[in-house]
Amino acid sequence: MTVKFLTGSASARQHLLGTVGLASFVLGALGLLWLAGWWVVSRLPGMEPIHLQQRPALIYALGLLLLGGQLMSIASCRVVHCLPRAGYAGLLDFRAHAILR
Repeated sequence: MTVKFLTGSASARQHLLGTVGLASFVLGALGLLWLAGWWVVSRLPGMEPIHLQQRPALIYALGLLLLGGQLMSIASCRVVHCLPRAGYAGLLDFRAHAILR
């Protein structure tokens, strides 16, 4: 099913993955920036310091950032010709040809 999804002729699937990936990546990056700013402000005199390792928001933000990167890389795979249009058998030929170069 994954091979069919990635090698299908409809590029709308890759656009959907790219859009979801970009949104996830941006949300993760904004979450990490917010946490970094919160950490810096908490270190000012008179503020109680926070410990980010005890905050689930850090794990969620990192997860969104990594998920977004993965989805965008899958979506761009067709664009940079990681997967040839010949299908799965062509993919094996493509890898062998790239190794032999």
